[in-house]
Amino acid sequence: MIYLGTESGLYRWSQGAPWPVFHSLQGVRIRTVLAGGEGRLTVIDDGGRIQETSTNGESWMTIDLPVGVMDSTSYALGGSPLIMLLASRPAGLFCRAHGSRWWSKLALPIEAAGENHTVSSLAMTDGDVPTLLVAITGAGLYRSIDAATTWTKVESVPKVIHKIRSVGSQVALGTDQGVFISTDRGLTFAPSGKGLEAVPEVYCLDINPADPKWMLAGAAAAKPVASSLAVRPQGFQFGLYETKDGGKTWAKVIKKGLPELIAFDTISDIRFDPAEPDNIIMAQGSGECWMTPNGGDYWVVIARAIESVRSLAATA
Repeated sequence: MIYLGTESGLYRWSQGAPWPVFHSLQGVRIRTVLAGGEGRLTVIDDGGRIQETSTNGESWMTIDLPVGVMDSTSYALGGSPLIMLLASRPAGLFCRAHGSRWWSKLALPIEAAGENHTVSSLAMTDGDVPTLLVAITGAGLYRSIDAATTWTKVESVPKVIHKIRSVGSQVALGTDQGVFISTDRGLTFAPSGKGLEAVPEVYCLDINPADPKWMLAGAAAAKPVASSLAVRPQGFQFGLYETKDGGKTWAKVIKKGLPELIAFDTISDIRFDPAEPDNIIMAQGSGECWMTPNGGDYWVVIARAIESVRSLAATA
């Protein structure tokens, strides 16, 4: 099942459904949706308010932000037992157990101290003591294997990291220099940019949970692309890109039904369905959602009427 966080509430899509259906939180402008399985969901709205359910949306609990925090920037949900991570501005890091109202403050790398830094993305790997990964604007990527007691800077990755995705021991970074991939829970990374040279800005990506060598990424040019055939530039050439060899090569996805050019739109999120990984949803900033039920052989529009989709979350 894939959940869609939109400007008008929470929707869901599941195997065989022709389009998403309304799920909960009517009228809530959702910024981020996180899914922890077994009916556990967390959403963050435009005002930074957090709402959480353990009953798949039948009832919701409002979670106050940590004391002293006025705004939050990044979130992650994972681990066993399930915990939520929250990054704040000025840079701060907090955690709490799902279902609890109480936050604990965690240490951030010393390089993140001060008002000039923001945590741009968070991730947790699987396991009872998950590896924590924190991307900090202007400072790069940091890793902790002891619940944020100590941090180690990850070398050889760009300082601009838009998105972190993790499945099992594999971690993928969407950066301003393409994709970087780790197969050892973020200890080391290798560049994965062949085929993304013209579109190095990777803003979102996902990893197939059944086959981690298969990944999808929403990528764009670093600056507007000029055209000799038109008065105006051809946008940032946003497009959907795919690798099936673990990131050795990437190619633009041009399949039946999928628009070949998304230059004046954006790709806001991508998700494989863990229950049926051949089902994939791609959300655009305009609010359109495209779905493939067969691993990408063809794509269909499944949502044009609902308001703009900002975030996707998937659970088996």
